[in-house]
Amino acid sequence: MDRGLTLRACTAKSKTHCFGIFMALFRRKKRSKAQLTSRDADGHIDARIQEIGSVLLKGMNDNPGGFGGSGFTANLVQSVMEDHDFKVEMFRFVDVLPVLSDADEVARHIDEYFNRDGGPSMPGWMRAGAKLAGSGFAKGLVASQIERNVVAMARQFIAGETGAQALPRLRKMRQRGLSSTVDLLGEKTLGQDEAEIYRNRYLEVLESLAADANSWDDCCHEQASWGAVPRVNLSIKLSALDPHFNALDREGLLEQGRRLLGPLARRAKELGAFINVDMEDNNAREATFWLFEQLAETDDLRDWDGLGVVVQAYLNDSLADLERLCTLAKRRGTPITVRLVKGAYWDAEVIQAQQEGWPIPVYLNKADTDANYERLTRYLLDHIEWLRPAFASHNARSIAVAIAEAEAREIAPSDIEFQMLYGMAEGLMDTVSDLGFRLRIYTPVGEMLPGMAYLVRRLLENTSNEGWLVQAGEGLSAEQLLGDPVSQGGDAHASAHQTRLIAHGDANQPTAFANEPLVNPYRIASQHQWDRALAELENQLPLIVKPCINGIFEDGHDTAWVRENPNQQDQILAHVQGASLDQAERALAIAQGAFASWSSTSVNERAQLLFNLADQLRKRREQATALICLEVGKPLPEADADVAEAIDFCEYYARQALALQSL
Repeated sequence: MDRGLTLRACTAKSKTHCFGIFMALFRRKKRSKAQLTSRDADGHIDARIQEIGSVLLKGMNDNPGGFGGSGFTANLVQSVMEDHDFKVEMFRFVDVLPVLSDADEVARHIDEYFNRDGGPSMPGWMRAGAKLAGSGFAKGLVASQIERNVVAMARQFIAGETGAQALPRLRKMRQRGLSSTVDLLGEKTLGQDEAEIYRNRYLEVLESLAADANSWDDCCHEQASWGAVPRVNLSIKLSALDPHFNALDREGLLEQGRRLLGPLARRAKELGAFINVDMEDNNAREATFWLFEQLAETDDLRDWDGLGVVVQAYLNDSLADLERLCTLAKRRGTPITVRLVKGAYWDAEVIQAQQEGWPIPVYLNKADTDANYERLTRYLLDHIEWLRPAFASHNARSIAVAIAEAEAREIAPSDIEFQMLYGMAEGLMDTVSDLGFRLRIYTPVGEMLPGMAYLVRRLLENTSNEGWLVQAGEGLSAEQLLGDPVSQGGDAHASAHQTRLIAHGDANQPTAFANEPLVNPYRIASQHQWDRALAELENQLPLIVKPCINGIFEDGHDTAWVRENPNQQDQILAHVQGASLDQAERALAIAQGAFASWSSTSVNERAQLLFNLADQLRKRREQATALICLEVGKPLPEADADVAEAIDFCEYYARQALALQSL
């Protein structure tokens, strides 16, 4: 680390405080690169992590600040951490508050959520106000005050409604030596008009920041070894620019990208700004990466290093995401910035996977996520020529690992970046900045309605018992807070978690039923499987459908039906031959002759036939899906659902028969 750079960063702080940080970081002999990178030689990396982490913890303790620091927010945070039922009702109330039109409605919701029989036990600081709001006495006054408190709390995490309104707060951050990336609240637009609105809002923020940036002083460690780091940094969500954001509709993605995303990126390039693509839930991940790749390899953007994207460490295949991005950067010949985060949709990912019967995509153990974050940190630093790292975390251990590993590789402090959330962990922010590193604050901008959704997410994350900031505030020792996640049971190589509770056809649980999982439609691999099945089917068209009697196909009656594709009526799917009267009579006779043996067939044998049929449907699932798609014009995911339902019928009735037999 450059000592001069560290000392120059101390201009905003007391010299005594900064000199203490400086001495804590540099009181050691300089070692050779070979020694620094040898993790087993003398435990130097681990010792440095503890040393740096202790400095960060001291900065946090000296200036707690930020999330839940005092007043209403502090009381709320403490209460929701102590009582889960209260937490649920409070977040329901905060979520609905923006659409309540007057004090009477606010008071009514307070009464319904908090004063009902069997409702949550409220903390003392809120009980009197809730009773007043419910009784009618001074309810307008109480409701208005509570509304003002919640809005004030939201503003702690939101810099303004527009780019222009956010500028004063962005300037104040720069005076503290902090850079910013501006995020527009709201995502997943519902129509083209709304997508256009978001594109225009992104442009407004971009233009406002770029115009004001001309007056910004040089600060914030914005000079890297490769040149100046853009002062204007905008985080965008691709789903906001496409109301039908789906990996299966890659033609639609590309069209929206050309129409809305491309011009936005080109304007950012003209202004010397930076565009960072946010990652949302796992359903949008493949679509996001695919569209990001198309954008990054556009002829006039291929040489632009002002593009970045997020990778989420809580996903158990996130290393493959980094490898994919590294390959992309090499292919285009220009580096890409990667914001490495832990992830913000853990509960939703787990619940959806359990509901759908899919493998859970995230680590279930927080220590696994932390261990993986450190593994990805090392990968980024090992490939810094192509992947410029931006480590987004409030975890002192994670930050210390990045600093120590960068030192071991002799990477200049100016070439890595740290990011934190606006309105949180003020002491940690200042300490990282004082150490000579660029610290960028993720700064939300937007209206109150989407802002409340953002607020609830921040509250959920930061009142979790496993949240690092919560643990840091509970008086845990430095050794516990800075402990290696591997020593706490973390495993970055933990495999995907299977969620099927009962396997179909399980001989040990013959009567237990579980729905057949649908094919995951958010995976490009699913589309490839369906495309292959459709191509194979279309190569066989038109099909000849004949009567089948006693397991043998026979030519049918001369009269035939032509089956057309309802979505493409010039495509003939099949010529269907009807059975003749003689064939129908023979079929009935054979069925009548089989009655005696079938009536004596055991329930177990009959159930096994249904299990076998279910297995055959699974083996030919893509072919059956393709046939439904062409024959009745259903979209592929809905056609797949029909096949899954057919499997469910076989499984369910076979298991019900076995259950009834056992009564």
